[in-house]
Amino acid sequence: MIVPVWVRQVSQPSKEVLQYAVMDDQSNVSFVSQSFCEKLNLDGPPTDLLLTTVQERNVHVPSNRICGVEVLDFRREYAVWLPMMFKRDIIPASRSQIP
Repeated sequence: MIVPVWVRQVSQPSKEVLQYAVMDDQSNVSFVSQSFCEKLNLDGPPTDLLLTTVQERNVHVPSNRICGVEVLDFRREYAVWLPMMFKRDIIPASRSQIP
């Protein structure tokens, strides 16, 4: 499922960006796209991920650790602090999944 959320840096709460988020209950980490990182001027130290998907096991993927981000529901009633996310070039999703 894809839902609209507000996203902001904890250090700059007044600078929010409306973004679509992919809710994946089978994932145990959070990812953020390169283009989104550019919108909020987010960057972090490089890291190497070891990913396992339905198609592949233990794939090494270069990334960056992104910290200090908060996600709010569309009405801004609830906020969730994301301790760490990983930057990817793109986040594959289909517009047909947006309600």
